[in-house]
Amino acid sequence: MFKARIRAKGGKEKLVLIELQKAKLPSDIMRFRRYLGRQYANEDNVMEEGGEKKALPIITIYFLGYAISGLEDIPIIRIVRQYEEEIRRL
Repeated sequence: MFKARIRAKGGKEKLVLIELQKAKLPSDIMRFRRYLGRQYANEDNVMEEGGEKKALPIITIYFLGYAISGLEDIPIIRIVRQYEEEIRRL
């Protein structure tokens, strides 16, 4: 894992952690997830912003040595999860 300063859309810079993992077996992914949980809890991976402590975002990159069911013909997959809170007023 290493820290990187990246430039987001609009030119704003932010500090992130980048984690590279390689896996031969599907069971390796669960081990990686436990490892990432420990990294989020690690005080060394926290920054202060506006007087508040925040965990640095972690960008994970997995190199898989096995096919994902249903996606065997696709050599590279990018999964982008975006979470938004939507408030609707009726």
